[in-house]
Amino acid sequence: MSSQVVVFKLDAQDYAVPILEVREVIKTPKITPVPNCPDYVLGIINLRGKVVPIINLEKKFNLARSRVTDPQDVLIIDSGNESISGILVDKVDQVLRVDDAEIKPPPKMVEGKISDAYLKGVVAVNDRLILIVDLAKILSELGLDQLEKIVHNESNESPHS
Repeated sequence: MSSQVVVFKLDAQDYAVPILEVREVIKTPKITPVPNCPDYVLGIINLRGKVVPIINLEKKFNLARSRVTDPQDVLIIDSGNESISGILVDKVDQVLRVDDAEIKPPPKMVEGKISDAYLKGVVAVNDRLILIVDLAKILSELGLDQLEKIVHNESNESPHS
């Protein structure tokens, strides 16, 4: 069997997520900061009338950049309970079809921006190694249910309870 993955760059490293986990890809819009959010939440955007929190994985994982790049794209993903979130990435590169048998478990010492605990596997494509991210695990660790409450309270300008 084979799967399709969306390949993106984060500080020159190639990552991928299964295409079924991505709702859409948009160019990085103006992001409105939201007070009282964790520092890895850059803020919110209005996506066709829906308030969407934008998450910076590098800040979440305290990663240092090796070179400065302006992020160009946002992966819009389903984050459960009919809510969506955005993941800021440098650039969405391509959609690839990969043979499931070619996806190997991530080595414990893999050199990447994101810990191997958050990776589903690694696949070699030509001269590139692409790390496949476990979005479900990352999103559950982010506590998006709490984030949704904060974001919606702030965007509705209602007092905190």
